[in-house]
Amino acid sequence: MQPGYTNFQVIQRGQLLAHNHQGAVQARTAGRILMPLYQKQGSNGFFIVQEVKPIWLTLSHRVRSFQLERILHWLPRVRRHPEQEDTLIVNSQVARWLVPKFFHLLEFRYQRVEGP
Repeated sequence: MQPGYTNFQVIQRGQLLAHNHQGAVQARTAGRILMPLYQKQGSNGFFIVQEVKPIWLTLSHRVRSFQLERILHWLPRVRRHPEQEDTLIVNSQVARWLVPKFFHLLEFRYQRVEGP
């Protein structure tokens, strides 16, 4: 890590944060830097966090109250994972812009997997 950073310090996209064996490590996005407390000095590792506006938390709560996750697999190109009942598989050609944000409101997390 570059010296002088403090937890929750505001950072800008492209800002130099550290160096590793591959070279410079720059922030991919603007936000605040979070450095876990359990790390020893000199260890690499940080997160970039962004503020979530209260309106999104309220909307998420209200949307989840309808329990839409029970019927999401009815949507076109969405299916349940054959072995993990709490996982949905969504065709990436459909899930481009708003779909991932909608699923995130329902507390789903995005993971890209290539293949069948």
